[in-house]
Amino acid sequence: MKVILFMMSVSMLLLGAYIRDSVTQTVYDDATNLTWQDDVSVKNANNKKDWSEAIAYCEALDVAGVQDWRLPNVNSI
Repeated sequence: MKVILFMMSVSMLLLGAYIRDSVTQTVYDDATNLTWQDDVSVKNANNKKDWSEAIAYCEALDVAGVQDWRLPNVNSI
């Protein structure tokens, strides 16, 4: 019984971590309080950018009425 309750608790935490908004094409991560762009155009394999291009893309981005997007990295997450 304890194993089942543990598994249910873990699955509830994992399922509740992300809130996807198909209207604004964003995903909110409840665990980190970060919002991510979730747009088909960014998932395109031909849409590759180097680091400086990716930073410029984020700085010019206007999604869901938000303009202060940044490129996440290991030092700022």
